[in-house]
Amino acid sequence: MLVRALALKSSSTQLAPIWPTISAELRDAFSSLLEGQLDAYNGFSLLQAAKLLDLLLVVQPDEFQLHEWLFVTDTLDAIYPPDNWRSSALIDEVATSANQPETPMTAHPGHLSEPSTELRRPWLCSDTTRGIDQGEVLDRLLRPFFGQLSILAFESTYRLGVVDHEACVDDLIADLFNDETIAA
Repeated sequence: MLVRALALKSSSTQLAPIWPTISAELRDAFSSLLEGQLDAYNGFSLLQAAKLLDLLLVVQPDEFQLHEWLFVTDTLDAIYPPDNWRSSALIDEVATSANQPETPMTAHPGHLSEPSTELRRPWLCSDTTRGIDQGEVLDRLLRPFFGQLSILAFESTYRLGVVDHEACVDDLIADLFNDETIAA
């Protein structure tokens, strides 16, 4: 949550020294899903990592754009993958490792906020995380989110919408006051 606040309120120059650390922590968190090492990260810590990635994809700080491809497919291949194509993006690997078919976002009503045509907002809004048990976070919330994240990020980027900073800040404040999802 602290890094989300920094991403919203700091300039790219101020954040430049910590990008390697942020990128490494996000890679470690999401790689733990591939390696089955869920003892290092609990459901809520994975949720907070996903919410950070979500915010970074919405806000698109300059330095993060250099690392974005590590996490999501940022090309047209996200929407129209070629035959026998395998994504090298970490979130796409996590989504396909579940051996679950990718389902459209509308199949999970209430889990993700609907994309806006005018303003860019986080898809994992705080309202969707309320009442979800730590053991259910991965299957009920994150796997559907990961399955659609590359598509959502690609569409959001080329829709050329303006970032809704107020919605991003409101979501962060709601999470700060939601002690149910605090990662211990």
